[in-house]
Amino acid sequence: MNNFEQELFQFLADRILKAGAITMQHYKVHKLTADKAEGPQFSQQAVTEGDLAVQKFLKEQVLGEYPEIVYFSEESGIAMPSKSLIKGDHTYKVVVDEIDATVNFGLKFYPFSNVIGVQKRKTGTKEPYTTIMGFNYMPLTDELF
Repeated sequence: MNNFEQELFQFLADRILKAGAITMQHYKVHKLTADKAEGPQFSQQAVTEGDLAVQKFLKEQVLGEYPEIVYFSEESGIAMPSKSLIKGDHTYKVVVDEIDATVNFGLKFYPFSNVIGVQKRKTGTKEPYTTIMGFNYMPLTDELF
């Protein structure tokens, strides 16, 4: 891992634990709805207020710290910056599933988790992104993988 990736790792490790705390705040009082937060491509899929709260928190945190990073959220799709985050000769993307297994969460079944992945690819190429780190936090059991 280069210095930037180590910095990003620490930043996201902290944020996923905070996202888990937000998830648990909504665990007992959530409401399951029929549609995703944004975008017609996601209609007719379950989402909870917990998903939306975690989405708001993570998107604000990640794009607030790294405004030029490509950010993809399961709930709202992709946020493309006007200028990509380039460190050295690589472009980076953060991929988030705010609450993986939303239906389980909505029905109070275990497991469910908060998921963040980071991918990179050589700048200026059409090579596929390669996953370089990932976080899967299960807030109900306080386990981070």
